[in-house]
Amino acid sequence: MNMKRLSSILLFMLLFQGIMIKAQCPNDNSSQGGVLSLAAQGVAETSACINAGKYARLSVVSGETYTFSTCDAGWDTEMTLYANSGGAALAFDDDGCGTTGGGSSITWVATFSGTLRILIDGPGCTSPSSCAVITMLWLAPPPPANDTCAGAIAVTCGSTTSGTTVASNIDAVANCGNTISTGGVWYVITGTGELITASLCGASYDTKMDVYEGSCGSFLCVGGNNNSTTCGSASVTTFHGDIGAQYYILVHGNSNEKGTFSLAITCATVSYTNQECEAAEPICTDDSFGGNSDAFGQIQELNLFNSNCLTIEHQSGWFYFSPLTTG
Repeated sequence: MNMKRLSSILLFMLLFQGIMIKAQCPNDNSSQGGVLSLAAQGVAETSACINAGKYARLSVVSGETYTFSTCDAGWDTEMTLYANSGGAALAFDDDGCGTTGGGSSITWVATFSGTLRILIDGPGCTSPSSCAVITMLWLAPPPPANDTCAGAIAVTCGSTTSGTTVASNIDAVANCGNTISTGGVWYVITGTGELITASLCGASYDTKMDVYEGSCGSFLCVGGNNNSTTCGSASVTTFHGDIGAQYYILVHGNSNEKGTFSLAITCATVSYTNQECEAAEPICTDDSFGGNSDAFGQIQELNLFNSNCLTIEHQSGWFYFSPLTTG
């Protein structure tokens, strides 16, 4: 083998070895430099100054996104992430702050829930007599796609749709049976002339649900529910869907609660009695009317905005008339 070829092979091996060294620093920093904490999403925290050759520990949650940087260190740092329990390196950075020979920056999605070990080293995984402050941020997740009315997800009779209100924002819309105190998400269904029941049974948190008719920005309150008689703190509401009308369903939570849920939609054709406003009996002449209602029917039509001195319907009978003259 000629010397030129041998030199090329040796150079390649050295370069390859250099790349491997740059890939990560070994988990051999035996001295702890601090225990870190992140109290809330979206709020940056800083550590004490961690000496090169040491590590810091931080509790993380699987699936959450975290950023770590030593951009203000003023010297050439290298940063490597490991699970505190050991194993392969999870992430590594040398000059991620944008300056050769400068600080490190890592954005990492947690692959486990537990304790993370953050190693601080100098060039080539050395331990110079320098320290670096770690700036940390637990990133807030983006809001759901249906966080606003304009992004409402279409649902249909017989559908079950998984959803979440985590990271959703409070909606600037009038209350419709419930006080809106936390973020919610939107769904929309087209009426078929049937009774529509929207159910959140099995939700992971204390839900509220409001139903509006119309279009985004121009709503008519239909009604809502907080605690249902069938599912406790999970909301269930039934309303009549006029053929072709659009009904927007806002899923939100009690107090500041948020979580996951499944929205189940069922529809049914019903022969109305005058227990429902839709089938109110007309009064056309002077007469006496009787009845023997034992419930409110299938639609609870009294809510926060129309019940006045009443609460909800009980043994209901609906009638209507049109006065012939004023007074």
